[in-house]
Amino acid sequence: MKHKTKNIYRSHYWFLLIIILVASFLRFWHFSEIPFTHDEFSALFRTQFNSFNELIKKGVMPDGHPAGVQIFLYYWVRIVGFSEPWVKLPFIVMGVLSLLLIWKIGCEWFSEQVAMLTTASLAFMQYFIMYSQIARPYISGVFFTLIMVLYWYRFVFNSDQTIKKLYKNALGYILGATLCMYNHYFSLLMVVLIGFLGLFYVSKKHFKQYILSNFIIALLFLPHIHIFIHQFQLQGLGWLGKPNLYFFANFFKFLTHFNIVVLFVLIAMFLGGLIYYIKTKQVFRKEHVIALYLGITSAVIGYVYSIYRAPVLQISVLIFSTPFLILFIFSFLAKVNKQLIYAFTIFWSFLLVYSLIETRDYYNNFYKSIYSQTFLKLKQVDNDSTLVLCSFSQEIGNYYIKKYKIKHPYNVFYSYQLSQKDLYSLLKNKKYHYLYMSSVTNESPYLFALYHEYFTHMILHYYLDQGEIRLLSRDSSVLYTGYTLLDFNSFKEKNNWAFDSNKLINDSYYGKVYKIDSTAEYSVQYEFVNKNEINSYAQWVDISAWIYLPSDFNGKAHLVATIEKDSVLVWQSAIIDTSIIPVKTWVPIATTLYFPDFAYKLDSLKLKVYFWNPEKQNFLVAKTFFGIRKGNAKIYWIYYHYLQ
Repeated sequence: MKHKTKNIYRSHYWFLLIIILVASFLRFWHFSEIPFTHDEFSALFRTQFNSFNELIKKGVMPDGHPAGVQIFLYYWVRIVGFSEPWVKLPFIVMGVLSLLLIWKIGCEWFSEQVAMLTTASLAFMQYFIMYSQIARPYISGVFFTLIMVLYWYRFVFNSDQTIKKLYKNALGYILGATLCMYNHYFSLLMVVLIGFLGLFYVSKKHFKQYILSNFIIALLFLPHIHIFIHQFQLQGLGWLGKPNLYFFANFFKFLTHFNIVVLFVLIAMFLGGLIYYIKTKQVFRKEHVIALYLGITSAVIGYVYSIYRAPVLQISVLIFSTPFLILFIFSFLAKVNKQLIYAFTIFWSFLLVYSLIETRDYYNNFYKSIYSQTFLKLKQVDNDSTLVLCSFSQEIGNYYIKKYKIKHPYNVFYSYQLSQKDLYSLLKNKKYHYLYMSSVTNESPYLFALYHEYFTHMILHYYLDQGEIRLLSRDSSVLYTGYTLLDFNSFKEKNNWAFDSNKLINDSYYGKVYKIDSTAEYSVQYEFVNKNEINSYAQWVDISAWIYLPSDFNGKAHLVATIEKDSVLVWQSAIIDTSIIPVKTWVPIATTLYFPDFAYKLDSLKLKVYFWNPEKQNFLVAKTFFGIRKGNAKIYWIYYHYLQ
């Protein structure tokens, strides 16, 4: 290795200092207001054990991550409590320190020019800012991986190093690798990849020391091996689907802030650097191979594993390899004029920060968590006549009830804890004049349609990343607010709903109602052909009906909704069953077609609604409703930007 002095870090130290100061400012912006994510809550709630042994058995073994960060949090929260800024502080610090490490790697492998651009990328990309602000094993894994790779490179390629430096570099490599193994299984994969690669590059002079170092690394993982085997047998995360090749295209969109200019500039710098490299007849060096190898191999392995064994690949796990991919992209600019690279770096940094704030609206979207905002905004309408229904865990709710000093916590309920009969009782309770509902992503999307039948007037509506908040009131003069198209049927006149008028009977409350009986398996049908009314994947379609079950109802029926083209693409239903629906009373049922997860084009869709009565039961239907609502374009904002 060509020996380089410490001056390579000092010649442009002022430029690095500015990058680090701005990066720190972006990470510490409104530090006390950065909310916990669901992932953080999950980890923090798994620290509340009375013993270390219980922590491992109940807090680590059922999870899909190594024990390292969970053990750290277990002891850290004992010192600082559940305070957002204090819990997050070590991770933000590691995020900032990672910039120093990637700078050193860039300088030692290529040049200050490459180090400048790579460090600026890690400093100002949302990917690294966001995960610096999340107390989970992601930015810590970046920090540990960079430590490992920095010392691994010095250990393997500095053939003329003194014994003292050899042991120092070996120790740094062992320490970084061990921290990686206990941090995350994808950072452990980086240990395997780098350890294997070193076998091809290490000199004969240091081969034994290298083998010994890797043997020590393996030994240091032995205390964790039983946890690893147990978690490996879990076969993935359960909720994660298999990726397709679009995953990688979306990853680069995410990396470049879903901004076409940022993406174009990144591609232009890569291609421009490559062309310059070829024209100046520079040699493709081993550092290029190493950067590319470390930048893409874990992603390829994760993709193959996800397809053929169990889905594990998601954007978060690529964070350990991404610094090396970025390093490779800029590596061909190593000998470009420094003044020009200064200009490039300033322009690139400005572009990243601008798109972070304007395109991504990062600080507005990420800082306004559905969990914190639910209770922060509840304070404005908190009174004894407001029913609060949340679709997330009670543990999260209790945290914010205490933090924001909610005055009427006994009016807060969590839908996952309630049976449908319990929901009906709450919704019917005349004590409540208002309904404040907080819904998370695709968690029971039909609930709004159900609630809206009792609380018909929407007063407030907030769209947030991963959820939305609504305030509704009882107001019989206002029906079905918030819809861009609606089709209502009360059986009093002919309309777009097809039904047999001979089945209509009189009812003292509703006037005309429809009787479904054993003579027809399918009835009360509705068909909607999309002519651009549904033009966004953010939209939702609600279907509801009021029904009355007699006491002798003893089977099942369904209110069915389908999405079709040449075949049925989606089939779902609201189940009509006395185990969930009370008898001898009028109640609404609802189902919702949820387009944010719809995988097909929206043009020429045909939506069908009908009652399906396969067990030939008798029951009454008072009114039916079909409505298209705008939906929340921010619902998958973090990884997929705004829904189109």
